[in-house]
Amino acid sequence: MPGTIVASVSGDFKKDHNNIPWLNFAYDGQQDGSIETHLQAFMHQVHEYFVGNNFHIVNKDTATVY
Repeated sequence: MPGTIVASVSGDFKKDHNNIPWLNFAYDGQQDGSIETHLQAFMHQVHEYFVGNNFHIVNKDTATVY
């Protein structure tokens, strides 16, 4: 499965790219309340990463980040 391959290399990819936030999860179409919790935690990590690395969104329409 592609998800298994991506999950196996995602740790190295993350390390090679300044420890960017990364979330691996499998979506099987089932209702699962924990997915929303995982996504909320991931978005918090993304926000903290951007703040900690002094990234700024300069164009909200295109989400251009510098």
